[in-house]
Amino acid sequence: MKLLKIAGILTIVLLLFSCVTTSGSSTRRPGWMDDKHSLYPEKDYMVEIGQGASLKDAKRNAAASLAQIFKTSIKVETTVQTRYKEFSSGGSVQTSEETNFDENITQLADQELINVNFGESWTNELGQVHVIAYIDRQETAQIYRGRIMENDQTVRSFLSRSGEQSSLLRKYAYLDAAYVVAQANRGLREQLEIINMMMSRTVMMSYDLDDIRNSRRELAQSMTFRVFVENDVTGNVSAVIADELTSLGFVIDPAGLLSVSGSVSLETVKLDNKYENMKYYLNIDIADEQGLPVVSLEENDRVSAMSLSDVENRAYLEIEKVVKKELVGKLIDYFDSFVQ
Repeated sequence: MKLLKIAGILTIVLLLFSCVTTSGSSTRRPGWMDDKHSLYPEKDYMVEIGQGASLKDAKRNAAASLAQIFKTSIKVETTVQTRYKEFSSGGSVQTSEETNFDENITQLADQELINVNFGESWTNELGQVHVIAYIDRQETAQIYRGRIMENDQTVRSFLSRSGEQSSLLRKYAYLDAAYVVAQANRGLREQLEIINMMMSRTVMMSYDLDDIRNSRRELAQSMTFRVFVENDVTGNVSAVIADELTSLGFVIDPAGLLSVSGSVSLETVKLDNKYENMKYYLNIDIADEQGLPVVSLEENDRVSAMSLSDVENRAYLEIEKVVKKELVGKLIDYFDSFVQ
């Protein structure tokens, strides 16, 4: 009887040992860890391997490695990327059913990747997860090509609409939108070159980006603004407004066709504290050639300091910060409202 019990125990131990040995074989390092193109040939795929504490982290890191391939070669301004994305989501940049890749897009901190797929994964004995991320060159190139050609049509449409406008602001709005889409399209074209050089050579643009850039600059230089801010005793607020407008390529002229007008005011506030307190009011309007307001900026807030002169200086500094932070953004939003 004892022998039977011992034999049974030995059988269980051997079975457990067998299970442990079998499960351990799943942690064997796969061949693709040392040769990422063994499963996905380089001529057909772009491939990177990501590692992380979880599969989600590993996928994110793999996608980031793919993005780095593009990032070293392609420079597109963040503001251009943001505005182009807003045009796309707003419907002003049209996409066909075949080239709408929004459902298969990987969003990273500063870049979007199209048609990223994830393949095999492996977890090592330390619990670190590894996963393959790949982009099918031919399939993805077709998506890029379709999107680029649709953007080409959008640019031509914006250029045409710009030429139809009598208002300087509207004319600039459409030309500026054409420039944004054309810049984004250049980025897509450069990505396509990396993905599939042969297909990129078949894509021809119907416009010239340099011509659009030059036309945009020339139109901006013809858009003169006169600036007047009531109660701007130091002139600093007017100076900040002028700087913000000239940063966009516009011209400041006392007899300008367009205008920026407004006022600033300060009032002391009595509070139960040991400081001098003041509230400021800011009102700015940008008007078109007809004198009609198109952009408004209104702000008020309270500031405090140890002395009356200090609190007044601080109030003006805060007003200047508001102008720097808000005015150009509101003007660009106005331009973009025509095409979204």
